[in-house]
Amino acid sequence: MDGTTVPPNCLAGIKVLDLTQFEAGTTCTEALAWMGADVVKVENPDGGEAGRRGPLLLHDLQRQ
Repeated sequence: MDGTTVPPNCLAGIKVLDLTQFEAGTTCTEALAWMGADVVKVENPDGGEAGRRGPLLLHDLQRQ
């Protein structure tokens, strides 16, 4: 390793609870999973995260 790469399983054994609702959060937890973390994604049972339904609208934020 040259100091700039991360070992692929450096987070093995770490559990992450993903409660994020928009792309930035899910991208971060996806990166944690790439590094070996066990990620559990929790979504709204009425349709998943707001970011999948299209453009962010003010009423999406007000419901939370």
